[in-house]
Amino acid sequence: MKCLLTILLLNMLMMVHASAADDVLARIRERDRLIVSVKNEGKPERAAHKDPAHFNKREFELDLAHAIAAMLRGAPEKVEFALMRKPDRMTAVADGRVDIAISMLRPGEGQRARVEYSRP
Repeated sequence: MKCLLTILLLNMLMMVHASAADDVLARIRERDRLIVSVKNEGKPERAAHKDPAHFNKREFELDLAHAIAAMLRGAPEKVEFALMRKPDRMTAVADGRVDIAISMLRPGEGQRARVEYSRP
């Protein structure tokens, strides 16, 4: 399990430019918490979602963020969530407003030049 989390962590950190990864890690250490963009809450009714697995995936994203924070800062609670709409997440990573985005996003044409994506 620890090996899997390590691989996932490395993949998630690749969502920022590799040359900037050291800067991101330094910012995380300095503020002593990880800032993660995740999907917004959306409509609370399960039936209102086009994706029936929406809430399961969101729960996984939150669990993964806590695991990454535990690995980077030694405690799962050292994470701050930035709830964002899908179109805003990659811009937030590129602009440094969040450290990583955990989401199932399809890489856009202009986005690949600004952020790195993990491999599926």
